[in-house]
Amino acid sequence: MSSKLKFDGKEYTKLYPADERRAYRNQCMCAATGILFFIPLVSCPDSQYGKFWANQGAVTLTVELLCLIAGLIFKGICWLLALIPVVGIVFDVLYVIILIALWAVAIFYIFYGMRYAHKCRAKNLPFIGTIRYIR
Repeated sequence: MSSKLKFDGKEYTKLYPADERRAYRNQCMCAATGILFFIPLVSCPDSQYGKFWANQGAVTLTVELLCLIAGLIFKGICWLLALIPVVGIVFDVLYVIILIALWAVAIFYIFYGMRYAHKCRAKNLPFIGTIRYIR
């Protein structure tokens, strides 16, 4: 028996008609980027599938903003600690590592959402996909 980490989100594909999913695939892929989450709300306001991906995009945008804010906070802290002689270089390196990790998280959520939107599937984002801003 293997114990794998199950972080895949719940699948809701069967709730939406296949023709609707195919028709709005491109708009939903735009929404999955986060910053363009409103595209399905404007271009297909009556589509529940579009609203699903608009919500997932809004959640992705939240993750992107949190990563940005955390990066700025760590930048300030590491900048102050980098002024310490001798060990300051450690904090410079630590800042770069933390920044790469934060942006890796944001990019993961963008590509994860775009992948499933491109496949015309409705699947929650891992860990945070159950958050609902748009109903």
